[in-house]
Amino acid sequence: MAMTISSDMRFPRCMADATNVLVYLGTINLGTYATGGIDASEISDLFRYLLFLGVMSNSGYSFDYDTATDKVLAYIAGAEVANDTNLATDPGALQFLAIGFKT
Repeated sequence: MAMTISSDMRFPRCMADATNVLVYLGTINLGTYATGGIDASEISDLFRYLLFLGVMSNSGYSFDYDTATDKVLAYIAGAEVANDTNLATDPGALQFLAIGFKT
């Protein structure tokens, strides 16, 4: 299952003259986890080049963005979350921050 996002902020905010830099701040629901990570293209496609994607930890889960595969990896107690784990209910909606170039 693909992730769904809602964005709270869609404006260049890094520097006054950095009109090419875009910052997204919002919430993300990761859905059902697949071994190897969840496709993050819904976020990375918002940018020409994604520089940073951070997903906040919650309910004992931590998250990492793998730039090579464009996937969000989920961990609990230091181990990757099991295949078919429903992350939509626990931990549910998570805050994220994405920074990249728009052109």
